[in-house]
Amino acid sequence: MRNLGIGGTPSMIFSDKVIPGLVSYYVLKEQLEEVIEVKG
Repeated sequence: MRNLGIGGTPSMIFSDKVIPGLVSYYVLKEQLEEVIEVKG
């Protein structure tokens, strides 16, 4: 998993975007909205 940029928990994967570590609700929401916008 480290080759994907995941070194521990928590980690999230949205589509091809990896969000490592603990992030705030607002950062998580922003990242998810970006993926939804791109993927439609």
